[in-house]
Amino acid sequence: MQLFAQDADTTWFVRLREGRVALLDQPDARTELQARAAGSASDIALALWGRLPFGICDVVGDERLLQALRVE
Repeated sequence: MQLFAQDADTTWFVRLREGRVALLDQPDARTELQARAAGSASDIALALWGRLPFGICDVVGDERLLQALRVE
C-alpha cells in the first residue's frame, strides 16, 4: 500500500504479510500496489486512528487493505 501525504509531499509504503505490518523505503518493483490513500497528513493520520473514514482521502484500490492498518 501507499500512503501519500500531499501537503507534506511525503510517501510511505506499507506491506501486510502474515498479520505483520512492514514500513518499506521503496516498494518491491515486482509487486503491484494494491491500495493507495492520498490526502493531507492530518486526514491520513485520523483515518489510521479510526477517527475519520478513509473516504476522506483519495483512495484507489482495495480499501479493505487500508482498513487493516487502522489502530483498534
